[in-house]
Amino acid sequence: LSWERVQSLCQLRRRYVQLYANFLQQISLADNAEIRDIERDLDSKIILLW
Repeated sequence: LSWERVQSLCQLRRRYVQLYANFLQQISLADNAEIRDIERDLDSKIILLW
């Protein structure tokens, strides 16, 4: 795993957490599609890691 890949996954996970929190608060239901896209790219272990 390269450092660039680690950075990319960390950024993607931060974006996912932000979108998911907004989704749970029903701030923006439109973000649901982006959440699903990120879920395809991130392993569930990475999502739950931090």
